[in-house]
Amino acid sequence: MRIPRIPTFAAAAVLLVLAAAGARAGEEEKEKGVLKVRLTVEKMPAVYTPSYALRKYPGFSFANGEGTISLGEVGSYKVWARDRQIVIDKNKDGKPGGDAVVVNCLPTPTAPIGLHVGTIDGREAFYFFRFTAYDARKKTLRYACVSALTGLVGGQRFWFLDEDGNGRYGDAGTDVLYLQGTSMAAPLGNIALINGKFYNLELDEKALRLTLRPADVKYGAARLTAPSGVWPFGAVVEGGGGYFALGPKNPVLLPEGNYKVHFALLANQAWTCTMLPKSGNMGFSVAAGKHAAFSIKGVSTVKVDATVKRNGKELEIKPPGLPLVGKSGETYEHWTLKLPPPRIVISVEERDSRGRGRNKWKQVRRVNMIPRRNGGFENYTWDLTKKPISEGRVQVEIQWRTPLAGTAKGTAVFTVKRGKFQ
Repeated sequence: MRIPRIPTFAAAAVLLVLAAAGARAGEEEKEKGVLKVRLTVEKMPAVYTPSYALRKYPGFSFANGEGTISLGEVGSYKVWARDRQIVIDKNKDGKPGGDAVVVNCLPTPTAPIGLHVGTIDGREAFYFFRFTAYDARKKTLRYACVSALTGLVGGQRFWFLDEDGNGRYGDAGTDVLYLQGTSMAAPLGNIALINGKFYNLELDEKALRLTLRPADVKYGAARLTAPSGVWPFGAVVEGGGGYFALGPKNPVLLPEGNYKVHFALLANQAWTCTMLPKSGNMGFSVAAGKHAAFSIKGVSTVKVDATVKRNGKELEIKPPGLPLVGKSGETYEHWTLKLPPPRIVISVEERDSRGRGRNKWKQVRRVNMIPRRNGGFENYTWDLTKKPISEGRVQVEIQWRTPLAGTAKGTAVFTVKRGKFQ
């Protein structure tokens, strides 16, 4: 059978159609797995953020009761402090009246305040923030931005929070990303785990669109652990091209590599505090297909701060204070619970010339350091010119009941020879 010949122009048209189809297929293959997510602006839900854990909120000062809050690309607004009220010049007329927003002053944070920033897709757009702390003595006011871009991938919602308060949402390392179902928000990095998959992030704030491109990474998992009596809530770690929030319940998928711990938040129903590593020396490694853990050790010892002075005639004892120091040199700071004062006992023993073995020492004095009514202790000094010991020892023992693994203890012994502390 003879195959009919296709005219040249028809053949060219067929080739063009096939080429176009191939190009479309190529584009689809190139974009395979890429997600484009529409975003909206809304108030951030109540979650723990790095600013809260580290108590690092932006702020500004007042002069003659007037200051200026600068929100970067959103603009600057005059603010007045009057009695126990804060007035913000919402309509920018330079006067504390009209449609200016008046909010009750602190100590409790204010409700979110919305500033009109224009129209997006025919809808009125707002930028949200709240005042968090007012220091009348230093005449400074601190605030937290609670404006976020939110979207949904699969069944997981996420929020980009303008943590640094400059009117932008995509500043790596300073703005944060919160993923629904995770322990806390973490700084924004180049890669994120969203709906169980790793993506590279491309945020277009003006178009309110997020592009997620699959990241080709090998990964393992890690979780947060702690001994009995310590309540870890979450930890922020850096590695694998991004920042991730670990929790104490389920392991979190992480790209393989080495990780540095930025901080951990400990919390229960009554209090929170923040664990800060010493000079960034806390970390762990994640291997592909393996499980790892970062463990908070808690506090078991308290350092005794005592100094020998006046050519060995005096022993000055200083009570311990916050922050508490952990086993690896980490500190526990920013307590929302006022800790009870420690128990400090000074025991003085002298050598018994008649004693033998265990009985060669006899206790001659025992002193309990008593806290002041308004909290804390006065320094205590043992003066050998007034309370002489010819040969003996002075033991300082501290017991501090804290929410971190029970009672932390500290002991130091100072020997007295020939009427002097050695």
